[in-house]
Amino acid sequence: VSYDVNPENVIVAKENIKKLGLKNVKVKEKSVFDGIAEKDVDLIVFDLPTPWKAIEAAKKALKVGGHLVIYNPQITQTTEFVNEITKDEHFLYERTVELMERNWKIDGRVSRPSSDAIGHTAFLTFCRRV
Repeated sequence: VSYDVNPENVIVAKENIKKLGLKNVKVKEKSVFDGIAEKDVDLIVFDLPTPWKAIEAAKKALKVGGHLVIYNPQITQTTEFVNEITKDEHFLYERTVELMERNWKIDGRVSRPSSDAIGHTAFLTFCRRV
């Protein structure tokens, strides 16, 4: 089940689901900040600018032992989330990792990072409902 407040994103998601022939994916045009209808969920992934505001919704939806994963492009968002989740006794903060993408030049025996210095970074934070 995917939640999105942007109607255009919902349309694109439904088109992609149809193109891929997926039968077990639902898309809801709704905000997780208003609550998550599903209960006893194994995994929740948030790609939100303010995921700390959805901690309560995740707590009510996740089963004990369930995973909460947060994607953020900025470390300041990640810090804000971790500072909030560690205050909640119903969650165990496990770790935050940085993901980096960079291009490589491979030409014969030469293999090295591309020198264009264009890259992307993001942060994933992993928590468990306890």
